[in-house]
Amino acid sequence: MKSIPSISVSNAVTDDVKQEMTGGIAGVSSGIIRDCTNSEKVGYSHIGYKVGGIVGLQTGAVNNCINEASVYGRKDIGGIAGLLKPYIEISYEGDTIDSLERQTETLSKLLDAFEAEVDKNATILENNVDGIDSKKNELEESIKGKKKISTVKKLINLMPD
Repeated sequence: MKSIPSISVSNAVTDDVKQEMTGGIAGVSSGIIRDCTNSEKVGYSHIGYKVGGIVGLQTGAVNNCINEASVYGRKDIGGIAGLLKPYIEISYEGDTIDSLERQTETLSKLLDAFEAEVDKNATILENNVDGIDSKKNELEESIKGKKKISTVKKLINLMPD
């Protein structure tokens, strides 16, 4: 996309009696106005319609623009746009809805698979905990048994021959 270099307009005057759709950068625009700054006064006090610091009437878009000056007029006056009528079109075609339904189904299947995997891993963990607990109990019994044997051996050693 091409850009226009900085443009400076000082003391611009018009002799149009109606003073409609006046802007510091553009009077009327249906495109994109972006990355611009207006630093000069726009319009006349109590005269003019659709007067804006950047654009008088905009049916497109205004992005990253700055107005540093006063804006005067009678009706539809704005620091950036006097009157902004953005063009918006929303259409829900069959393909879009079908695509959304397919994506929802896919997401549902993925969530079901995830839930099954979590359940499977939870069961494995429970079994591992049970196995560890069982081994711990066996070890404790073994230690108790060895202590008993050790105690019996000590008693035997204490007995006179």
